Amino acid sequence: MHVAVEIKKAIENFKAIQKETSSAPTVAPKEKNMNDVADKIRELKDLLDAGILTQDEFDAKKKQLLGI
Repeated sequence: MHVAVEIKKAIENFKAIQKETSSAPTVAPKEKNMNDVADKIRELKDLLDAGILTQDEFDAKKKQLLGI
């Protein structure tokens, strides 16, 4: 049961990250708070490690966050 709760939480975090980045205007990485970007990438890495994201999904979202 604990694993299911963790997966649900991870999915909710991922959805929140997607909502934040999709609604925010594209800004060069220098203008973003790099700590926030790094935190979001770490969260995505956790989702990747948990098997919730594929490597391609992780890579695409990371590029989006970094503005590349």
